[in-house]
Amino acid sequence: MLIGFKIKNFRSFNELQHFSMVAGKTRNSKEHITQKNNLKLLCFSSLHGANASGKSNLVLAIDLGKKIILNGIEGIFQNQYFKLKEENANLPSYFEYEIEKNDKLYSYGFEISIKNKEIISEWLIDMTNSKEKVIFERDLIKKDLTTDLKLKNKVDKNKFDVCKDDTKNNNKILFLTELTRRIKMNPSNDDSFIDFLNIYDFFETDLIIIRPSSSKGIKYNYFSKYKTNIKPLLKKLGLDITDIIEVKSNIPEIMDLLNTKDKEQLQIDINNLKKYAPKFDMTLRIQNSIYLISGNNQDDNLDVKTIKLIHNNPKVYFDTYEESDGTLRILELIDILLSENHVFLIDELDRSLHPSLTIKFVKTFLETHNNKNSQLIITTHESRLLTYKILRRDEIWFCDKNENGETTLYSLEQFKDDARFDRKIDKAYLDGRYGAVPNFVDGDNNED
Repeated sequence: MLIGFKIKNFRSFNELQHFSMVAGKTRNSKEHITQKNNLKLLCFSSLHGANASGKSNLVLAIDLGKKIILNGIEGIFQNQYFKLKEENANLPSYFEYEIEKNDKLYSYGFEISIKNKEIISEWLIDMTNSKEKVIFERDLIKKDLTTDLKLKNKVDKNKFDVCKDDTKNNNKILFLTELTRRIKMNPSNDDSFIDFLNIYDFFETDLIIIRPSSSKGIKYNYFSKYKTNIKPLLKKLGLDITDIIEVKSNIPEIMDLLNTKDKEQLQIDINNLKKYAPKFDMTLRIQNSIYLISGNNQDDNLDVKTIKLIHNNPKVYFDTYEESDGTLRILELIDILLSENHVFLIDELDRSLHPSLTIKFVKTFLETHNNKNSQLIITTHESRLLTYKILRRDEIWFCDKNENGETTLYSLEQFKDDARFDRKIDKAYLDGRYGAVPNFVDGDNNED
């Protein structure tokens, strides 16, 4: 689960900003809270703000950190620092994730030079107990790495030390990434490296980020896994789909829909699944079609299917591309209401959805998340979510941009003296009481 995220010197974020999923002192809707090691974590959060206030930049920051961990730093754009201050080009950008994984609490982060595509520092701290444990702390300027780890297994100690020496002068790769790669190539017989695997697995498997311009790829076939649960959920959400059918397809059909870059990425994703899993399934939306791909690491052949839908008449199949954007959006997101142990981050949840459907989706998640250890974090313009009948005060976040173009993040919890339980929060927000609303400037209408 995500405890929090800190960002500095990235796009519209200049000074350090902290987004948190730690519950505040609000007493209502206690069922929205999951307790981990005496830490109360929220399972939902919504981020509100005007257009261009920086909401999407928070999603991009969390996503960029994930991509650097999984794919390296070379592929990033070199102009994503806070450009409204000239000196920021030469200042480090700061990314820190606070994570709960397998009942352990961690802080993992790094500083990078975006302009030079270089890693400056990196750290992983175990915060589970009152006394923090430095799993490793790396300084690329001093070319130094320190650790509190006590590796008793000589093979594992040698693996750690060799990786430490090999990356000493390498400011293009994260120590977490490189050591995890070596661990997976030659797994340990004990739990010496469990903390590294926990963190890497969080980014590789648990954290799922969905942006408006991207399609969501999921590493399992949730239509088959949750078939009996999906149909009643679709009915609950007001969609007249009575059945979901899987029909045989093939890879060439998928490739015909992709550009060169996306073809390459799909092949990378499939190869990665084959590398670490004896058997694998994945679900992906390409344009307006939904495909299911399965295979194993012993066979190059892939089993490919596409989804067809039935509306009342069982003899008539509908392709997903015949459905509305809103229906496709729900089909793409429906597993969020059923999955366990995932953190879903959705930029513009309300895209293509009727306002009432957006609200119903959020309410359904809050009703069904119990004991699933999943979280849903969204950005949205749907102000009707801003009510204590649906959300807690600490589940409501705002994103505002000041006159210097700097984004600030803050929770409604900081307005607890004003945001009383008898106040209409949506009206107060639209009236500008909490900031994070558009600032319209009328033109000069003076007449001669």
